Amino acid sequence: MKIWFKTCCCICCMSLLLTGCWNKRELNELAIVAGLGIDKIDDQYSVTIQVINPSAVAGSKTGGSLAPVATYTIKGKSLFEVFRRVTLVSPRRLYASHLRVVVIGEEAARAGIGHMLDYLSRNYLFRTDFYILVSKQTQAANIMRTLTILEKIPSNKLYASLEATSRAWGATAKVTLDELINEIGTVGKDPVLGIIRIVGDKEMAGLQENTQKIQGNVLLQYDGMAVFHNDKLIGWLNEEEGKAYSYITDSIRSTVEVVPCPQGEGTVTLKVLSAKSKIKGFVINNQPVGAIEVKAQADVGEVSCSSLDLTQEATIRQLEKEMEKYLKEQLEHTVQKAQETFHTDFLGMGSTIHRANPKQWKLWKENWDHHFEQMQISVHVDVQLRGMGRTTNTYEVKQ
Repeated sequence: MKIWFKTCCCICCMSLLLTGCWNKRELNELAIVAGLGIDKIDDQYSVTIQVINPSAVAGSKTGGSLAPVATYTIKGKSLFEVFRRVTLVSPRRLYASHLRVVVIGEEAARAGIGHMLDYLSRNYLFRTDFYILVSKQTQAANIMRTLTILEKIPSNKLYASLEATSRAWGATAKVTLDELINEIGTVGKDPVLGIIRIVGDKEMAGLQENTQKIQGNVLLQYDGMAVFHNDKLIGWLNEEEGKAYSYITDSIRSTVEVVPCPQGEGTVTLKVLSAKSKIKGFVINNQPVGAIEVKAQADVGEVSCSSLDLTQEATIRQLEKEMEKYLKEQLEHTVQKAQETFHTDFLGMGSTIHRANPKQWKLWKENWDHHFEQMQISVHVDVQLRGMGRTTNTYEVKQ
């Protein structure tokens, strides 16, 4: 009897530790959010929510000609209000844990993104691994409504394209929520985000017909970087400037550079295999001084020179010098644009001064932009060519 009583007591005590499905959410009751487009109209937020249509994405015959995603555009004074007001039009509860991208409209970015980041980071429904972009020359809503080729879900296309271009080209910025918040909070460094724009007939953007042709009438394309001062958009970097920024901030994984032939007409295309950079800051004679050092390794990818003997070491040295000269010019141009056009330290030179001389930084930090404009920054580039590919010299065409 005593054993039976003790057993029952143990079972009852252990049952208190078991959990139930008190907060379960069935899949057929959820609307999975793939992307958000945030615009600012007057004093209100206009948010376009891209929701996956399971019937169309599953590939079953029941999907028919349904669009792979649906969008809801809701206005409100705050993002929290918007996400509650969406229940007026959505038959399902929003589920944002699979969010891929957040696109911020140009006007909203110029007004400031601080309040948006507060909501996205404060709400436990959002993870922090989605990418944040800025739309150029169009509203973020139009980006969310554009259907794409290959990838059925447009936000997945944006995510995958950004991953691919960061590995192979390096001219745009791949920034997640936590990275952006960290950059805004970093001493002596202003943030930079990737740019997305619509190319082609914008009237066709949201039509299913756009995905049923070999070449779509409209495409979503990355196009350089957006520069911020604190949390406000102040200007753009084009493709070459964006790539130079990636070199400076040690973000290049692989890319391609085209340099002129050392002798004669034509060009040589070099594939950058790796690039490592260092940014250094010093205080000399009570003045800030900076140095940017880039070391790159490359292979010869394509040659269109009339005469170029790649078997000669002197030729290899000439190609290295040409690429070093080209990269140095691009990096110096981007540094000059930061100092003279934007008057903003998005390169992170202030962070290096803060680490090198914290005492002096305390005296400069309140007026750092002025000191950054006057800062002397040297650029040094070192390039090594490792391989020529499967052939050495180029083919000669019979005349």
